[in-house]
Amino acid sequence: MSYFNSPVRVGVFMSAIRGLVERLIRVTGRREQLRIQVVFTGTVACAVWNAYGGMTVGTIKLPALRETGVIDRHKANVWVGYVIHEVWHIIFTSSHVWQRFCTGDGIVARRPSPMLRLLANAVEDARIERSGLELGYAEGFRVVGKDLLQHLMFTGGMNVNPNDPKQIPWAFAVGLRGYGVRGERRLLSALDPHVASIMGIAKAQCDAIDARISPMEGTHATIAIAEWVMSELKKLAKLPPPPPPEDEPPEGDDEGEGGDNPDDGGYPGRNPGRDKGEDDGERPPEDDTDADEEREPGEADFEDGDDGEPGEWGEDGGDDGPGGTEQAPLKVGDKVICPDKVVGRITAIEGDDATVEPL
Repeated sequence: MSYFNSPVRVGVFMSAIRGLVERLIRVTGRREQLRIQVVFTGTVACAVWNAYGGMTVGTIKLPALRETGVIDRHKANVWVGYVIHEVWHIIFTSSHVWQRFCTGDGIVARRPSPMLRLLANAVEDARIERSGLELGYAEGFRVVGKDLLQHLMFTGGMNVNPNDPKQIPWAFAVGLRGYGVRGERRLLSALDPHVASIMGIAKAQCDAIDARISPMEGTHATIAIAEWVMSELKKLAKLPPPPPPEDEPPEGDDEGEGGDNPDDGGYPGRNPGRDKGEDDGERPPEDDTDADEEREPGEADFEDGDDGEPGEWGEDGGDDGPGGTEQAPLKVGDKVICPDKVVGRITAIEGDDATVEPL
């Protein structure tokens, strides 16, 4: 079922969202340990929370809405999906463990790369949503959670090359959930078979995490899975390229043009869909490695110190972790959810208001 089956007045929508959060807290049986407020202000959405002793306090911020206006049912349900997702982060994700992970403070050997953070975010998103559904905290999320992911697919996540290292976390975000949204089969079927195998093992590991364990244990389990995925991707990056078809000579043998192609995506077996991605307006990022610099194929793509632009996704309002944990304070360049498109980027901030450019 959807939460809204027809257009709804904004004032009613705002009251319904606040009531939904109260019910989500009540159903956990932890009313004395959880405090979550919802505010409608500015132009961006994010969620921030922290633990103080035995109390977890969080704020979910949604864009300001004109209370006399009307919001269509699809948009209302997408926002409901977002709010439930963020409430479940507050319930199931340890802000302490996550912040230590993002800063490299003892959870991992050093500050994680953007790609590792995004992989961990993808695993944690799948874990908290499965946990909430498994415990029966919001049965309607089976519909609105799918609506939210589908909206992300339609607003930029469908026609990407999933074998581009910067898009692999997005492929994992879709595949680990396994909701069967439109475009999911096409996206995942284009994955390199080796990467698909890694994803399958990671999904089994994620699904095996007990929904009833503590947030600290669950978040540690998520990070462990993400680190394993990253290590397997690095191994894959160093495999030799596959042999050419027997009826064709190796490329470059006659012309002297053999060697590593920096546009090959960083590891063997990259899906040849790059041209299609370009036709669809999604050009994989160019490799800035000097042409005459020798390196192993893909060696730089999965290094922990790589500060390259993270993948173009992140319904959590940022690339630093679930629920926008690193979003306080917001800054220019942050990726956020905005009213008309799920994914946007802050281009300017004035006081409590921010200007967002949809991606």
